[in-house]
Amino acid sequence: MRARACILPPVSETGNDAAAKAALAAGKRAARRAVDDLLMSDDEKAKRTAEEAAAAKRRRYKYIAYAVIGLALVIGVIGILLAYWYWFLLAGIVGVAGLLAWRNFRSNRAEEAKAPTKVAAKEKVEEVERPKAKSRVATPDPDAARKAEADRRAAFEAEARALAEARAQQEHEVDEELARMKERLKRK
Repeated sequence: MRARACILPPVSETGNDAAAKAALAAGKRAARRAVDDLLMSDDEKAKRTAEEAAAAKRRRYKYIAYAVIGLALVIGVIGILLAYWYWFLLAGIVGVAGLLAWRNFRSNRAEEAKAPTKVAAKEKVEEVERPKAKSRVATPDPDAARKAEADRRAAFEAEARALAEARAQQEHEVDEELARMKERLKRK
């Protein structure tokens, strides 16, 4: 078996397929031109040379036109910037302020989604059951009346303690939320 001699590696082995395809196309054009040079007559060669010169001239004029149009556009944009620079500055400031406001809004929404809601906080506070007061039927026994009064006072004190604990729990949650807000302001 004879090994194939190839100047260019196969397209799949190269890291840049586009560069390999361009190199392959250039090689094909060079080979075609060499074959045409061998097979064409002198008149055909002169005609081809004239066509190539005309194409090169058109291409050069096209590039010059693109450069002139691009330069005119750049000068126009610079002229507009110089004439209305303060409006562009204002638009930039408003844009930056809007961007910062949007970031702040997104940050606040994310923190609100993570933090428990006030309704959930109220549900955490256990409902305090009030002890039912005994009926106020006059009892002939004075000890029973004193005992009923002591029970009412104990029930009232238990209710007051439960309400104070619930209020303290709510105040503690508010203090924690305030501390989180202060920490968030310090970070910004």
